[in-house]
Amino acid sequence: MLLFLISTSLTTIAQQLVNPSFEGPTARAVSPKGWLPYGDASSPDTQPGAWKVTNEASHGYTYLSMVCRGQSGIDEGKWESTQQTLINPLMPQQVYHYSIDLAYNKDFYADIIAFDNPVNLRVWGMNEMQQKELLWESGSVNNTNWETYFFELKPNQRTPYLVLEAFYTTPEKYCGNVLLDNMQYYPNGFQKDDVILSLSKEDTSSLLLDIDLNEYNLPSQIDGREVH
Repeated sequence: MLLFLISTSLTTIAQQLVNPSFEGPTARAVSPKGWLPYGDASSPDTQPGAWKVTNEASHGYTYLSMVCRGQSGIDEGKWESTQQTLINPLMPQQVYHYSIDLAYNKDFYADIIAFDNPVNLRVWGMNEMQQKELLWESGSVNNTNWETYFFELKPNQRTPYLVLEAFYTTPEKYCGNVLLDNMQYYPNGFQKDDVILSLSKEDTSSLLLDIDLNEYNLPSQIDGREVH
């Protein structure tokens, strides 16, 4: 038990994100602490409860939602993003391992406009000169239940900022949404003993999961749930 607590403490100290669970007061156009709106027409929401979104969080109590505005009549063709200043910058040519829980909501309505289509999550690195570099994208997030996506970031420049961006999956602009929760950092890479159960509302202890690794030593299933 002592060894587990020491390991957990070291992981927390090494964590490169502030508020990776997107916790905060639920509200429209209000971002969780540590996450700032980025770009034009960007006003992410802290969920659940806004715009008819009722999904429970996959981790903790709250999560983030972002939309692509498509042909909505308001800021048409634009999309939402959120930015964070990292505790420690990502360094060039170093590989960093993360996971994030993603879903979309097919009942997402803002007033009378339906933002009910899947979109893509893109992760950008940004340096002090505001120069951006695309580091990863999820592809179409078309699952309505939470799924865990594991990914690697390998920047070519010093990267003190991360930008998470909802973006279209087709050249045609349309209205859609993505839900984000539980962004985890793995300081030792994806190793079986590093993957721990996300916190639930009732239980704030960390428990090891039953996970399967694929041929690349990446998780392929967690407690029977497929990951991407």
